[in-house]
Amino acid sequence: MLDIRDRGHGPNTYPPSKGVPQMPEFSFNNAVVSYAAQILGNKIKGEEAQSATALDVPLVTRTNRYNAAFRAAKDAIGSSHHANWNDNPSVRGFGVFYWHNNPKSKRLAEMYLAEYKREFPDLPIWGTGLFASMPGSWTNFHMTRVPNYPAVLVEWGFMSSPQDLRLLMSDDYRRRCGKVAAKVTCAWYGIPFVEGGKVVPIKPAQTIQPVVDKAPPAVGQEVVHLPPAASSWRLYPTNKAPVKGNEMAFLNPAKFGGLSYTIIARPQANVVTIQTSQFGKGNIFVGPGTGATFSSNQTSPAKPLPKKRFVKLPARSGGVNNTSWALYHLNKPPRRSPASNIKLELNPHKFGGLEYEVLGNHSDFVNVVKIKSAQAGEGWIYVGKETGAKFETR
Repeated sequence: MLDIRDRGHGPNTYPPSKGVPQMPEFSFNNAVVSYAAQILGNKIKGEEAQSATALDVPLVTRTNRYNAAFRAAKDAIGSSHHANWNDNPSVRGFGVFYWHNNPKSKRLAEMYLAEYKREFPDLPIWGTGLFASMPGSWTNFHMTRVPNYPAVLVEWGFMSSPQDLRLLMSDDYRRRCGKVAAKVTCAWYGIPFVEGGKVVPIKPAQTIQPVVDKAPPAVGQEVVHLPPAASSWRLYPTNKAPVKGNEMAFLNPAKFGGLSYTIIARPQANVVTIQTSQFGKGNIFVGPGTGATFSSNQTSPAKPLPKKRFVKLPARSGGVNNTSWALYHLNKPPRRSPASNIKLELNPHKFGGLEYEVLGNHSDFVNVVKIKSAQAGEGWIYVGKETGAKFETR
């Protein structure tokens, strides 16, 4: 049994994207995955290519690792966890994606939807809640298309919806989303769901108590971001000096993958006034060395990223297993002779195919592109028609 749990993005993806001023998306994704892992404990082995603290790991690198893990554990399942966005703030609700012609992935998606409805019977569902990822459409997601294992991409709510955003920022909601994920995993493998060392029967969900935060900041307002590496940040009363001993509470950015607040005032150098959900208004010190960063809400925070080109190296070409695909040194000709030209032999067959982002084309050789291997770094590969290599822009 292997539960592949993906955090969707890394902690350094907001800013500039993947989040809103009140909440980097990673803070939500990370909490759900972390709570699911905590609930499951060591009952089911987990695989996580994106850690809670490392910089963003490229999609291709993550799915290459997950597919390799699947080869060693053929009963593995996977889920990628996200918070959604829509230009229409009235759109809200839960949804889950699966690859259109993979019946096991569809079954996993249906289990997620059913368990979510049981846990949150009063919360809205986005459309039908189930979305088949189709080639050539907006649903053609890497994380549903590339995995060889049953895989789903879960959207737990919309950051663009004020109502959903309050839920997404709530620790109660995050914990219960993690519980949904853990329950689905247990149900898939046919084992009892265990929480806190005891078997927990399915009970009607209680009315959720979301954290109430300020309205989204107006365009041009400044936002302070407290880094996810900080586990304790003093919050001071506005009528007392911001020095140790005067604090009224401690914020915990690490618990949420970082925290972000609209700056209400700057009462003195390196001190800002913020409004917290739990403790009300207070001052925090944000001087050099604290790791605090700032941004301005000048435009809509969620913009589509520019499209990138990817190359897929097939597991087999012309009936032959691709066990040796040369990755050439950047400063040497992309030829097999002499052997010193070769930096690494890639093995697409071992992983059921490999996919890489195309970083550039060779200026002197046709059908030669630059990629970056997680094992050996950047290099050239030959991708002529006879190799069976396929390209995709997305």
